[in-house]
Amino acid sequence: MAWFLLPLLIVLGFTSPLQSQQRSIRTSVCEALAHEAQFDGKRVQVHARYSGTFEGTWLGDSECDAGGELVFPFDHQLLLRYGVDGVVTKLTRKYRIDDVIRDRAWEQFDFSRRRLYTGLTLPAVGCCDYVAADFDGILMIKRNFRVRNGFGNGWGHLGGSRFLLVLSSVSHVAPHPCAGTPSDLSSPIVKFPTQPPPDLLSPAKRPD
Repeated sequence: MAWFLLPLLIVLGFTSPLQSQQRSIRTSVCEALAHEAQFDGKRVQVHARYSGTFEGTWLGDSECDAGGELVFPFDHQLLLRYGVDGVVTKLTRKYRIDDVIRDRAWEQFDFSRRRLYTGLTLPAVGCCDYVAADFDGILMIKRNFRVRNGFGNGWGHLGGSRFLLVLSSVSHVAPHPCAGTPSDLSSPIVKFPTQPPPDLLSPAKRPD
């Protein structure tokens, strides 16, 4: 029995640090931004809303006035433009993240995000104005974030993104349909048949 347990303990000894290293910290966007040093560069899971305008897409929390962006680990062109590709590469290697987990939840989110209403087009069937979900990934926070004269020192449009979340997986996806789309219309009004009005021009019939 000892000859079987010893190799098993050795394997567990090597894998347990990796397993603990990859475990996500359950938190919120507001909590993480309030404790930058504790969450910056860590793998987290947050419940947030993914929404967009003609200026871009945003990840946010209604509990605090802060917005960030959802980025993918394989989108090196965007990460290079933001000047964080090297840092993201090191973090994704550390947490062994090279792609998004493409399960059923991802398919639902990917379908919804491609139909996100941004104001550039009229609402269509299947569109949504935001997608609520649990997002798992590596959080990168812009330290000493500030906004002056309408310009921030973060990422994205006008430097307004205070954080980036390098997505690993998504779950509990709940798209919110656009108002006025067929999925959001009220039930049709049922019209009951009415009796025709009496013919006042015809002579009245006398009983026999």
